[in-house]
Amino acid sequence: YNTPAYFDQLIDSLKSSCDDSVPFYELYQKVALLNARINCSHSYAIPTANLQKYMLSVKSIPFYVIPVRDRLYVLFNGTTSESIKPGDEILSINGMPIITIMNKIRANFWTDGKIELSKNVALQGRLFRTFYYSLVDQSDQLEITFRTKEGQEVTQTVPAASTLTAMRNYRKNPVNAEIMSFYKKQNRKWNVKYPEDLPSTAVVTIPGFGGKKIQDEDAAKAYVEQFMDKAMKAIKKKNIQHLVFEFRYNSGGWDIMGTTLISFLLQDQDSIAYYGPGYAATNQSEFLKYSDISQYELDNLSKVLEPMPDGSYKLKEEFNASHGMVQKRANAFEGNVFILMDEYTGSAAVEFCAIMKSNKLATLIGQETNGTYGGLNGSTFIDMVLPNSGIKVHTPLVRGYMKVEPVQPMDRGVLPDHDVALEIEDILMRRDRQFEKVKELILEQNNSSE
Repeated sequence: YNTPAYFDQLIDSLKSSCDDSVPFYELYQKVALLNARINCSHSYAIPTANLQKYMLSVKSIPFYVIPVRDRLYVLFNGTTSESIKPGDEILSINGMPIITIMNKIRANFWTDGKIELSKNVALQGRLFRTFYYSLVDQSDQLEITFRTKEGQEVTQTVPAASTLTAMRNYRKNPVNAEIMSFYKKQNRKWNVKYPEDLPSTAVVTIPGFGGKKIQDEDAAKAYVEQFMDKAMKAIKKKNIQHLVFEFRYNSGGWDIMGTTLISFLLQDQDSIAYYGPGYAATNQSEFLKYSDISQYELDNLSKVLEPMPDGSYKLKEEFNASHGMVQKRANAFEGNVFILMDEYTGSAAVEFCAIMKSNKLATLIGQETNGTYGGLNGSTFIDMVLPNSGIKVHTPLVRGYMKVEPVQPMDRGVLPDHDVALEIEDILMRRDRQFEKVKELILEQNNSSE
């Protein structure tokens, strides 16, 4: 998405502003900025190799916050004070306007192409706490100005707190009681439900393309086949005409789970192409020793990569299993398909949504996805911890293209057919405005067919 000349200039500029005594977080901000300019949702730079431990240990904002339309709201109060309540808006922290803070975090966060909405992922909950600390301010005391739901502005100074301390207070502070009852931790597994208020409809929840027991592609494919074969038997028995797939917060996983799932949803097509070609920028690098490529594969890269006129390398089709056609299943669903997606839908889940949209296999409802319609970087990766700072960088090595029609910009996330954003009132009351739109569309179809 950017030229080599642009990157050379950016790197030279960042290097010239560093010396041997640059403070850690100043250095991290420079590395994060460089990484963000790749415009790749699979390229990341994090302060340490053990991000989970880091997220739990840093002392930062003692609130679980959520962004809505360039504003930031408290969802859970992680202090012992009862004066700040869920739904109160944060206006500033330590004198810095919240929009300035949000934009600084967005500018240093990794997303694909020209996608802006999914940068909000870094402005919610633990991630906001983490990136506020690493990119903005490491203060022990935080002077925060709020606007209450009644419209009053109040300022409080609160001590920074660890994630564990904040989480304990989420549960203990009585101001959170009602909203905590809405957001009890759910055991999100692949499942099929049949809403009582939606006739002839099944809702299939797919929280991710993976699982603890899924360690390879064969297991991933087998899991989808077993799940969908069982589901299709029940769906046919119940005479289901509408199938709703819940893909919100699905961050991806095994690519083969997407290609297998879509084989149960082909209707007019007996087969479709799912992936296009894959390309690598080079066939050699001193950094490949940090990659997940085996030594045998490294020794045989010339057999796998075909030189291209522009100096890049194409993955030869015989070594790229994704070039195969997806064949329609005998028990494929024959009704209407709807997909719920949002800015948290990423990676392999984005690829699935892109192919469904391109082939007109579903109606998409929600928000723009966290991954570009035309394809993503991935396949194989370099993971490297910088030796002096301990900053970890993660870099994909293959650019993969999707077999999609140009029905929307390739460098944007998969765009919904019905764009439905949630408001703060929806979040506070646990109202699912996006699923309500699905209901509306299904009831319209039911009425028109009578």
